[in-house]
Amino acid sequence: MLLLFLFFCSCNKTESPKYLDANTMGRIIIETKKAEAMSYSDNEDKERAERQLSKYKTDILKRHNTTKECFDSSLAHYLSSPELTDHLLESIKRNIH
Repeated sequence: MLLLFLFFCSCNKTESPKYLDANTMGRIIIETKKAEAMSYSDNEDKERAERQLSKYKTDILKRHNTTKECFDSSLAHYLSSPELTDHLLESIKRNIH
């Protein structure tokens, strides 16, 4: 009985979404672009700028409770069709203003 109960409980768990929503993607992209601008404008040393940018990107993903792999797969998803790309771009426009 206990095994059946545990089996059914485990089957009812909701899975996290496969892809990030367009709003979250838009915010991450905007924050990443700002981090790129800050990293390269503040540093003449390219290697140092890249290390700083890597840290910024890690912090941005943590702040949005996601991983690089999830972000990358979500980005590939949004770029897989013109309609999804338009949806993502509209979200970015809304988040800029």
